[in-house]
Amino acid sequence: MATELEVANREATQRIWEIIESGNLEDLREVLHDDVVLRVPGKEEMQGIEAYTEYIETFGGAFPDTTFEVHDLFVDGETVITHFTWRGTHEAEFEGIEPTGESVAVTGMTINRFQDGKAVEDINIWDNLSFYEQLGLMESPG
Repeated sequence: MATELEVANREATQRIWEIIESGNLEDLREVLHDDVVLRVPGKEEMQGIEAYTEYIETFGGAFPDTTFEVHDLFVDGETVITHFTWRGTHEAEFEGIEPTGESVAVTGMTINRFQDGKAVEDINIWDNLSFYEQLGLMESPG
């Protein structure tokens, strides 16, 4: 049986996904600590809600039809792990990559650590190789 803390952290994690998908990023203040740490594959660690929001805006600008399908949420106290599929169409420049018009679907996981009801850490792990392959920037090995 989940504790009240685990239920609250599950709901906060679901809210993070809803806010990011909606694009109403100011609402992230409801569920993220001001000094949240964001870790993304291939990037330096980003700290603070402003850096977090800026990164999400960059992604949303390049992939404006972004959606998330959450497959599983696992909660253990202050930690929530989410298995998801992210989908979007590359319609604007992203990290120096001109728009390809390609639609992508990438699976991944996040690990959110909570403190006092807000996420203080957000670790993202996803299939970068598949992402670049689907954009037509890399060929599949073998």
